[in-house]
Amino acid sequence: MIKRIIITAALSAASVLSVAQTVNYNDQYNRLVARVGAAGVGVETLIGKWEKADSADVNMLKAKFAYYFTKSRTEEVMVKPSKTYLGMQPVITLKDSLGAPVNYFQVPVFDEELFSQALKSIDKAIQLHPEDLSLYFNKTATLLDYEGESPDLTLACLNSLIDKWNNNSLNWVYPEAGKVDDDFFLEAVQAY
Repeated sequence: MIKRIIITAALSAASVLSVAQTVNYNDQYNRLVARVGAAGVGVETLIGKWEKADSADVNMLKAKFAYYFTKSRTEEVMVKPSKTYLGMQPVITLKDSLGAPVNYFQVPVFDEELFSQALKSIDKAIQLHPEDLSLYFNKTATLLDYEGESPDLTLACLNSLIDKWNNNSLNWVYPEAGKVDDDFFLEAVQAY
C-alpha cells in the first residue's frame, strides 16, 4: 500500500514537472530571444531540447518556425529600374556615367533549405491546430516576403484559407482576439 502511494506521488510529481518544464521552455525561449534574437546563439539548442520534451507544443513549433525563417532570410542591395520596389524607397540613389539615376534597394534573399524547414514547422503547427488563424497568417506573411514580385504561393495559401473558412467546420480563433467573426476574417484577408 505504501509503495503504491509512493509510486502515485512520484508519477504525479513527474507529471507536474513535465508541465512545468514545457512552460519553463517557453519562458526560457522568450528571455533568450529578447537578448539574442530569434536566430541567436543558443536558440537552436533550446528549441531542440524543447522539441524532445514536447514535439507537439504549438509554442515550440512557432519558435522553430521563427528560428528557421530568421536564419534563412538575409538582405542584399540590388539595382532595380523603378523608383520604388514593392512599396519601398531606394536605400540609395546614385548617378550613372550619363547622369541617369540608379536606384539601389534592399531585397530579401532566402536560403532554400532553411526556409523549407520554417515552412515544415508552421505546417505542422497548422496541422495540430487548424483552428488558429494566426498560424495561417504567419505562413501567408512569410510566403509573401519570400516570393516578392510574384506571390503565387501566397495567393494559393490565401485561397486555401478562404475555402476552409467558407467550409465553416472549425471554431476559429486568433489568440490575441479570441473567437473571430466574418468581419475580422475579411479585414485580415484584405490586408494581404
